[in-house]
Amino acid sequence: MTEFIRNNLITYLVVMLGIAFIFPLDALELGREYYVVAFGAKILVFLLYGISILPGVILAKLTYMLYISDVGADPTMAVHLSLISAAMPAIAMYAMNFTGVSNLRDLAHLDFRHIVFFIGLTSILSSLTKFIYMSNFMALDHQAAQFLLQYISGHLIGGTLIVYLVVKFSPQILSFISRIVSVK
Repeated sequence: MTEFIRNNLITYLVVMLGIAFIFPLDALELGREYYVVAFGAKILVFLLYGISILPGVILAKLTYMLYISDVGADPTMAVHLSLISAAMPAIAMYAMNFTGVSNLRDLAHLDFRHIVFFIGLTSILSSLTKFIYMSNFMALDHQAAQFLLQYISGHLIGGTLIVYLVVKFSPQILSFISRIVSVK
């Protein structure tokens, strides 16, 4: 039980750190859609801990939607979008495991192509579900292609970038941390 709480706390902190990374990029005025670092952080924690960290992701997304984003004015929409955003990686992971495409629980034998497929599947599921949900409240018909393109490309870029950087630099980071810990 303590491992479950620890993993969900780490998940909450990692996803909130990914969300906090968005704000310095706002100064570039290129649009938040293309810097979805939070999506990459969410994908990363799902790959590391599996579906069991869903409560930590939901809590992080709720915190963001209710207190930081523009959707906070409508709490019902904030809760629904948080649940959609948090559940889609879990649904994609379950679908990939169920159909035998890849076992994302076994990190030792995981191929990076499977991770990219997982990121793409999650991106498409999340973007389409958000679009269908938001089209009930807003007129997005004439902007549907732009909306979907921004979300899907942002998720693909953010997810792939974060996972690649962690995979690429994790040995250096771990050796640096072990040197710091062994000095004390």
